[in-house]
Amino acid sequence: MLPVMMQRTAQKGSAGRACRKPVLHIVLLSAAFSALSQVVLTLFCSVFDMGLEIEFLPEVVVLACFLFSHCAGWTSNVRKVSITNPVIDKVAFDAGRKPSPAPPAGDDMSPKELCNTSLEESGDQVEPTWRLRTGMCAIGRSHTEGIAPTVSTFEGVMKSCIMRRRVEPALKLFDQMLEDGVGHDAHLIGKSIVDRFFNLVAENLDAARLRRDGLSLFKVVEAHGLAPSTRIQNHLMVAWKSRPPKTVVNYLLRMRSAGQLLSRLSYFCIIISSERSDPALVLKLCDELQSLGIQPDKVAYNAVLGSCCQLGMYDEAGVLFEQMANHGLIPDVKTYRIMLNVSAQNKNFEEAVAFFETMRELGFKPDRQDYHNVIYSCIGLQRTKHAVELYHDMVRADVVPCKRTVAVLTTACQASALSFSAV
Repeated sequence: MLPVMMQRTAQKGSAGRACRKPVLHIVLLSAAFSALSQVVLTLFCSVFDMGLEIEFLPEVVVLACFLFSHCAGWTSNVRKVSITNPVIDKVAFDAGRKPSPAPPAGDDMSPKELCNTSLEESGDQVEPTWRLRTGMCAIGRSHTEGIAPTVSTFEGVMKSCIMRRRVEPALKLFDQMLEDGVGHDAHLIGKSIVDRFFNLVAENLDAARLRRDGLSLFKVVEAHGLAPSTRIQNHLMVAWKSRPPKTVVNYLLRMRSAGQLLSRLSYFCIIISSERSDPALVLKLCDELQSLGIQPDKVAYNAVLGSCCQLGMYDEAGVLFEQMANHGLIPDVKTYRIMLNVSAQNKNFEEAVAFFETMRELGFKPDRQDYHNVIYSCIGLQRTKHAVELYHDMVRADVVPCKRTVAVLTTACQASALSFSAV
């Protein structure tokens, strides 16, 4: 009985606070009515020469009216509070009738446990918890009894997971969608709820699960009438360490063709993945980024430089390399290798040799392609002797020369009457 008494006391307190506001108005009206009645009574007594035995009658009438109206107002507010809080009354009644057993942890409950557990919370926590449990019960029965959950059931569970940050029920609901599919009317769920719910799912899926079910997550979100948000895209790109497979890249490209918004990281991942397969697309996406006011990072710049080299756009590559310095991006070993190749292919031999020397000064270890480009550039500059020295440096560095390097250097040594033997 103690919880019931506490509940009723709380209700009365709420009613008392609610009825204090009109009390001041009643007091002022009573005072005004009393003053007016006193004036009228004085005039009446003077005209009809009556005594003063009823002089205080208006005050008595006013006091009675005041007490009656005050009690009536307090009673109506108590009734109003009782009607507008049926869930709290139920909690108080259940608590007073018998204690409920301690429920299992909310995030670890199965749909059946969520259904059978009594309400242990109060206030604003009751509604989302009750909605989550009843919704999970209805969804759980879809397997055993073949009862298809309604859209409002899914929406209620999603909203409860968002409000209470219930991760496990959210992931269970996502698994249910992957297993049973999404209803044709799922797009009727509120867009804000869908976006926040699937952001919650994406934030709490580990990298392995995202790599496995990332595309399915995209498709489930689209089945609810929304495009995957930039946050969901970024979570998937991070899980793939910015190098998603071709299937994911193609899906992102279809989103782009449909006019859907791609995240900055998604743009970078497409650029990096398409450097060798579609260099023209890389340059187009780079232009899109700059039109959106997004500056590529160093990795994306390297992919664009490599695409320019493949397409023979050597002058454009030089301009982009200068832009990197202007934006404060420090070139790495891949940047110097691309620019060394660009300079050699464009027959800027002095520039190629300078890039090679800069690489060695910075401690970058040249590979066989770098040595080939610098040896080819030295031969183009009629520095065959220096080319032979670079060849021996390559051998001492345990870098295996390619056949074309040996062929080019042998031909140049024969033309210069220098002795050369490949090691």
